[in-house]
Amino acid sequence: MSVMGNVTTLPVGPAPSLDLDFVAQRFSVSGREQNYADVISHTRASSATFIDRSGVRRLAAANQPRFDYDPVTGLCRGLLIEEQRTNLLRQSASYDSAAWLKGGGISVTAPLDNAWGLNGSPLQLVTLSGTEGHHLWQVLPSALTIGVAYTLTLDVVAKTAPFPIQLSYYDASTSLHSVLTTPTAVGVLQRLRFTFTPTFSAVSPQIRLIGFSSGTAGAQLYLGESQLEAGDSPTSNIPTTTAAATRAADVVSLASLSPWFNPTETTVIVEAMQSFTPTATPGPRAFSLFTNTTTYASMARASNGACSVDVTNSGTGQIPGVSTVVADGVPFRGILALKVNDAAGAVNGLSLKTSASAAMPAPVQAMIGQRGAGVAYWNGYVRRVMVFGKRLPNSQLTELSR
Repeated sequence: MSVMGNVTTLPVGPAPSLDLDFVAQRFSVSGREQNYADVISHTRASSATFIDRSGVRRLAAANQPRFDYDPVTGLCRGLLIEEQRTNLLRQSASYDSAAWLKGGGISVTAPLDNAWGLNGSPLQLVTLSGTEGHHLWQVLPSALTIGVAYTLTLDVVAKTAPFPIQLSYYDASTSLHSVLTTPTAVGVLQRLRFTFTPTFSAVSPQIRLIGFSSGTAGAQLYLGESQLEAGDSPTSNIPTTTAAATRAADVVSLASLSPWFNPTETTVIVEAMQSFTPTATPGPRAFSLFTNTTTYASMARASNGACSVDVTNSGTGQIPGVSTVVADGVPFRGILALKVNDAAGAVNGLSLKTSASAAMPAPVQAMIGQRGAGVAYWNGYVRRVMVFGKRLPNSQLTELSR
């Protein structure tokens, strides 16, 4: 599939009435260039982290968009949109603080020879000694909730030969949930991940980042941000100091439907990407033309990784199902053509699905990264949104969805 963020050739015929290119960070309405804030309403009641074009983790101020970049390739991944999350760990990157307990076979120092931390700050160096006591843990103020999924992440860079790291949830000295994971290479920043659902209550709940007797004397690795959040997939880092911290949700919508939306006929093209497959219901939406909870048109991704487009009127689907499974970290493109008794949808160039009996939605809001306020958060990247004031021909729909 071609990357829509780089496409410059548009179909012969009408120009898009709305073109939001989050990869190139260029925005236009009715062919006129606009500033982001003039077209899009973006609120977030807190700061939030992102990766800039230099590969450095930065902190965006409240209500500011986050155009996130791949730290390896340097390419823009798109506009990052996330739901509210709380990092339950204290001193999330200060392992030499009293919040983190250390076994006798581990020491933590703050080196000056790397800059992978927030705003280019150095990571902390962990050195193992002896053969026992390679423990680094934090006592939680209360037990995690039984039956709720949590995700634990840790930024690491192996300085010497990588060794297994145990990410785990303990009750005192008893392991309740754990996984062993090993960094894949020396000198590469990686975010290790462990998702688990507590099945037992803990009297003395702990999170351990390094456990048992992992590694050998002299082994070293850099540690960056650690995070424990309720949710089945990780979100962007939420730095903490002496207490847990919350990143507010991104609420992103078009400031107005006028003049770009044609209530009689329209075509919508969306390219988006997620780093992790969701499990939440309803499935997260990259974009939606929203009337109410039972009437909308949207682009979604399900728990099996299937990306789809759908139109629902009073709870009844208006076009046949069209979807395809897309791997994590791979962009997908969906197209919806909307007109009374003449609707169609396609994803990634698959056979076009049409309907000769569809109702035309009457949206009151266009949402980016969710379906209605606070519902079905995308928790990923929206790369581009294009809207045409015409129902494009089927031949163009299939070609544009490739």
